[in-house]
Amino acid sequence: MKVLIVSNLRQMEVRDMPAIPRVGERIDVFYEPLPTVTSVVWSPSKERLWALNEDLIDAAAIICVE
Repeated sequence: MKVLIVSNLRQMEVRDMPAIPRVGERIDVFYEPLPTVTSVVWSPSKERLWALNEDLIDAAAIICVE
């Protein structure tokens, strides 16, 4: 499933993942030390996705990392 990963520095990346990481888990994206998932938004609305990224994508979740 496609997810939008957003860092606290406003970096964004769309990834196809087999599962959604849980809060507290680390994922290999953006920088080292690996960022930790701080929140997950399931089934984000089109408006929320549009507010984050002008290229509207169809994401199953938004994952915030720090």
